[in-house]
Amino acid sequence: LATSQPHTSAEPFINWLDLQGLVLISDIDCPTHERGNVLDLSFASSPLALAGAKTSIASHLDATSDHQPLITTVPWDQRYKETAQKLRFDTLDHTSFLSLLASNLAGTESSAATEEDLDALAEKLTSAIQGAYRGSAKRTMTQGIE
Repeated sequence: LATSQPHTSAEPFINWLDLQGLVLISDIDCPTHERGNVLDLSFASSPLALAGAKTSIASHLDATSDHQPLITTVPWDQRYKETAQKLRFDTLDHTSFLSLLASNLAGTESSAATEEDLDALAEKLTSAIQGAYRGSAKRTMTQGIE
């Protein structure tokens, strides 16, 4: 199985895509030009890509161009979503927060030997803090729709 590395001149573009949170959603290695090259690319935000956004060649839409027409499908959920209630920092019960945080961190290893261990530890710490905050602060009241 042969794999190729991106050309060094592509690195700034790849870094920019990463900074923007964009991912390729077009078919990989599928020529979009009549001479056999992949010239047309489609990108989407990571959440849209994870939700199933996809771009593919749509030969049935051919308009006599030397490029293959592309069609992008974006999953669209039109159901009403209730507004999420936000946690109010001014209602934080400090005693409860500290107790929940201690409980959430019980048994958590406090050192990391590798970068992966450090990432896992950071994830556990973040999750413990978020859980303690959710459990010790009140939420905003929702406004009725009139």
